[in-house]
Amino acid sequence: LESPTNPTMDVLHRPPSKPLVLVDYSFLSPFYSSPLLGAYIILDSLTKYINGHSDVLMGALILPLHLASLADNLRLLQKATGDFPSPHHCWLTHPGSKSFHLRMKTNALAVTQVLEH
Repeated sequence: LESPTNPTMDVLHRPPSKPLVLVDYSFLSPFYSSPLLGAYIILDSLTKYINGHSDVLMGALILPLHLASLADNLRLLQKATGDFPSPHHCWLTHPGSKSFHLRMKTNALAVTQVLEH
């Protein structure tokens, strides 16, 4: 929790009764893991796994369908602050997203071979 919040400067007087849990999967792709601690929001580093080339700096928030109104509010905040990737960065990330599942399978096989020996 942060108070006052950035960038809206709202002051929180008490924690929410049912807080939303966010898990940062920057070092572990959510491809092979389930959300921890009953997380509602997953933060994934697109720079590391999805892109696979380290030529962009990008991330994504992944929300379940029942939090569609929160997703809409986050999109509005993203547009209001101008915090979105350029078309060029999206173009650079797109090919990596197509081969992501193959790279994860290769990584899993490599880890399995190491653990077997």
